[in-house]
Amino acid sequence: MAAWAARAAADECRWLELLAEFDRREGWWADGQLSGVDWLVGRCGLAARTARDKLRVAHELCRRPLVAQAFAAGALSYCKVRAITRVTNVDEECDRWLLALAKEGTVADLDRAVRHWQHLRDQERGLDDYVQRWDRGAIRPSRTYDGMVVLEVILPVEEGEEVLRLLEVAAAAEDPVEEAVDRGSREPICWSRRRVDALLDLLRAGSGSGPGPSGADRYTLHLVADVDALAERLGLRSDLLDGSPVAIETLRRVACDCGIVRHLLRGASQPLDVGTRTPVWTVPQRRAIALRDPGRCRFMACERRTCDVHHVRHFADGGPTAVDNGILVCPRHHTAVHEGGFGISGDPNGTLTFQRPDGTIIDTSKAGLRPPPRWRPTQ
Repeated sequence: MAAWAARAAADECRWLELLAEFDRREGWWADGQLSGVDWLVGRCGLAARTARDKLRVAHELCRRPLVAQAFAAGALSYCKVRAITRVTNVDEECDRWLLALAKEGTVADLDRAVRHWQHLRDQERGLDDYVQRWDRGAIRPSRTYDGMVVLEVILPVEEGEEVLRLLEVAAAAEDPVEEAVDRGSREPICWSRRRVDALLDLLRAGSGSGPGPSGADRYTLHLVADVDALAERLGLRSDLLDGSPVAIETLRRVACDCGIVRHLLRGASQPLDVGTRTPVWTVPQRRAIALRDPGRCRFMACERRTCDVHHVRHFADGGPTAVDNGILVCPRHHTAVHEGGFGISGDPNGTLTFQRPDGTIIDTSKAGLRPPPRWRPTQ
């Protein structure tokens, strides 16, 4: 296997040499393409990002004979060559040092060395360069076909490192085993998923829309539906403004703590009216619920403080938007209740009962729950 890997590396090196010459001669123009990237995407089936990376490495190898020789001999993998060629405008002495590191270390070691070199280079650029890089910062969202959203965040290296550090600290504060139990699994959650949870917690905590002094809604729900969809009548549409379908349980969870803009339709597409924005939980109600609970999730000894306000009896089922019908639940448990099949019943001002998705009662006698509130706040 190692011999085959070395042979594959040598073949990759030869292909990149031909690719660099092909691009210099603009051979892609013979196929009517406008660039080497377009040609690689159309003829070789590469992704645009991969094609750009291949062309960058190919041209850099032409300027780095020592690296090209080691690659052609099969002594370097493409991953190591890709890392080495990120260090640009260097002499042969630097290449010898990088090759020595590549021989003894891993790709991760090379990546760390490259990042260190980039930091040193950035320090020499001065303030004007930082301002230019700061202006290039952006967040670009894109939606995938399988119901996910990809956020591309572009930041100067200083701000990027700050964001990563904040995410690592917030993610490390969570107990991975406890987090897994919350989702019904006994396996620890991977670090990348914990970073996602930490990012959401930081954004929610910073939004000022939780059970604090701010009266902003957790969400504003643009409901493009027959209004009875929340009552789970079959055959009714339920989607977002961009046409993305939304499951009824997801809709009910989000609607627990949001303002609603109603877009009422007759039939398939005829608009009837656009309702006014109606607040759900008022600032005094949020404060009263936060003080009673007190500021923590009520679900089975959960100690998280980033919380939504949940209707114990959903308002679509006739439940009132009142302190006696509202409790604090963290976003993860809110999702577990609405979309995971778990149930909560009982008196928000007293004792709550938790049910599993199969309807059985969860024994909370030894769960370490906080005692129920002993006072009934005013509405």
